[in-house]
Amino acid sequence: MKQGGRPRREDEKPDSPFGKALKEYLRRTENFTQTELARESGIPEKTLSHMVKGRRTSGTMLRRDLRDIIRVLYQKKVLLTLEDANRLITTIPALGALDRRDPEDAEIIALFDTAGVEGEQASDQNNGDAASQNIHASSDNRDNASLSNATAHPSAIKPGGGWISPTGKTVKSRIYFAAYAYPTHAGEPAIDHVNFTVYWQGVDPRKWVPACVSHKPIKKDIFACTADLHTLGVPAGEITISFDVYDRQGNHNNSPNGSHTVTYSP
Repeated sequence: MKQGGRPRREDEKPDSPFGKALKEYLRRTENFTQTELARESGIPEKTLSHMVKGRRTSGTMLRRDLRDIIRVLYQKKVLLTLEDANRLITTIPALGALDRRDPEDAEIIALFDTAGVEGEQASDQNNGDAASQNIHASSDNRDNASLSNATAHPSAIKPGGGWISPTGKTVKSRIYFAAYAYPTHAGEPAIDHVNFTVYWQGVDPRKWVPACVSHKPIKKDIFACTADLHTLGVPAGEITISFDVYDRQGNHNNSPNGSHTVTYSP
């Protein structure tokens, strides 16, 4: 006679050091489960379960999946420092800490590098220094900002922005975009969304291809999203990426911090 309710062997196996560390972070966010993490990171639930139980400790895709996990935990504001990210990764003995020389690792490191920048920006705003709202603001924005005039200029409202990610000169199929976006002057409309765009030879240069859209900041003034270049039909080779900032009254600024040229190597 079959006995019902017996747990699966996978569930009986104790969590690995990585699994224990990961679950500690999950407990810091209310109602955020391992299943939700799998969904938001794009990692199959069974694959994530194998990682938690220590049955997946190597392979070409493991580091990519770990980067995706760190990115989600960062967005949930439960993993806030580079030290914590490296501590989580290195619970798997075969893996080393994030390395700035790796372009994809560098994108994750850049998330944590923004912490000090945000502190400076908040200080500037508290002091009413609209010209220094963000160290990534373009020279045009800095020239237009006025310390003595905190009112908006309806005839010339152009929200500002600055690049965060990607860093490096090479990108893979899944590209993580992130940028600062903010009102240039005090009193101007809040940011509504940021469009990240891509261009390659053969595309109409007047109509850049939308890669992804971020409607909600992941942290103060930071907008981010992930695009799949393969799905977009982007050919391997040199591509140009940019972003456009839109505020809640329809004002926009195309490429406020310039475009970047990178090599797409699937």
